[in-house]
Parts: sequence; structure tokens; C-alpha cells
Amino acid sequence: MDDPIVFLLNPPEHNEFKRYCKRYIFEFWDHKLQSEVRKKESLKFLNPNNCSIFTAHPVYSTCIGNPYETSKAIIQATMLCGQYPVEKLTGKYRTTPIPTDFACSICDGGSVGSLPHLLLHCQGVELARNRAVTAARDRLRGSLYLSAKFEKVMVASDNVKTQFLLDPCSENLSTDVRTCKNDTTDTSIMYHIGRTWCYSVHQERKKKLKANGK
Repeated sequence: MDDPIVFLLNPPEHNEFKRYCKRYIFEFWDHKLQSEVRKKESLKFLNPNNCSIFTAHPVYSTCIGNPYETSKAIIQATMLCGQYPVEKLTGKYRTTPIPTDFACSICDGGSVGSLPHLLLHCQGVELARNRAVTAARDRLRGSLYLSAKFEKVMVASDNVKTQFLLDPCSENLSTDVRTCKNDTTDTSIMYHIGRTWCYSVHQERKKKLKANGK
């Protein structure tokens, strides 16, 4: 903020000064939020530059007031924030963790139950994942540009795929696969694909866990 002497020598109008203070207060907490996000290992998929107290994150803003899409976005946001209860996370909170506490509960591969494993490889949710891929390709059939971008993601590393499914506008992604957030139509389509994928896998996992009595 400016030196207080400046205001004493040239006092602004009440409303102008109120707007001035409000802007600096918001900017302080906005920078504070982004700084805290950068420190958290659990938030590695959450790009700080998409975090703001001024506007909703695109995970939610692209739902356009649709209650069903919002319910899907809640699951996507939970995954994005590193709080989705995969075994890699929940195993840490056991009194005396052993290696099997971190193994995926719904497939037989003995793999660590991480978020990338669940979204991309878990055999227990393979049908849901295949349906999500088919639905995505059907949705993108009318756009060669978006379809090419999606196919490029599908052959990328697990980290890139996971990042794309959780936050396709993230600056953690390279420009050749990142969705431009200034293009509202493309952004809405890609976030819809991501949250549908996440929600489908979540629902399938929930059913499998219930069937296994967990």
C-alpha cells in the first residue's frame, strides 16, 4: 500500500479509499493462498495459479449451475486436492502401517493404491475407465483439435494423464496438451471429460469396496 502520508496530504473519497483497501486485502490473501498451496506435497496436481479467492476454480465454474455436474466436480476436486481416500493416503493413518495397508483394495495386482493407479491402471475399475474413454472420444468427435490433444494425453506419462484428468488448464501441463482457459467452450468440454472419468471410477470403486465388505 502507499505511504500513509500520501493519504493525509491528499485524502481520497470514502468509497474510493474503501475500494483501495479492499483490493489490497484481497490481494494479500490471494498471494497467501497460492504460497500455501506451493508448500503442500499433497497438492502437487493443484496449480497455484488457478487458485484465487476472487473466482471459483474451473473445476466448479465449468459446471454452469448443473447439480449433477457439481456432484461429479466434488469428487474431482477431492482428488485434485490430494484428499481422495486411496490406500496410499489412508494407510498412513493406521497405528502400525504395514506394506499391505497401502495396496489397492479392489484389484489383485498388489500395486500401491495411488490416485494415478486408480484412475489409469486399476483392474477393478477397468470397465468404468473404458466407458469413460469411449464417452470422451464420442464427445470430441466433432473437434479434430481437441480430439488430437486428448489422444496425445492418452499416450503421455501417468503424471501427465492424471494432471489432465484433474485440471486440464493447469500450467503444470505443457502447452501442447494444456487447454486454454480463455476458451470457455473448450475448457467446459475438457473439464466435463475429466470429471466424468473421475466420477465413473469413483462410483465403480465404491461399489467394489461395498461388495468386498470394506
